[in-house]
Amino acid sequence: PDIRRYPPRLRAFHERRERGFGRFFTAEDIDRRNPAVVTDLLRTVPGTRITRQGGQSVVTFRNQNCVPLIWIDGMPAVAGYLDPDVFQPNSLAGIE
Repeated sequence: PDIRRYPPRLRAFHERRERGFGRFFTAEDIDRRNPAVVTDLLRTVPGTRITRQGGQSVVTFRNQNCVPLIWIDGMPAVAGYLDPDVFQPNSLAGIE
């Protein structure tokens, strides 16, 4: 597929998705699944663990103790842990 059909800010996402490494949810996937919260999508990824701590959903992968870094519009969210459920799933262009 021609990745030029995607907006410039999503091209790298789709390039990585087309290489087949990792798990990706496109905006179409998110719309089709219609999750109530973002972690409903993440629960479908093998090796994902979601716990509640201090009123937040905490996501870890493959028995790791560290939480994943969340990127927003190509920039890392570095203000500490960011609960993915603060985002409305249908407001996301993709999840990698």
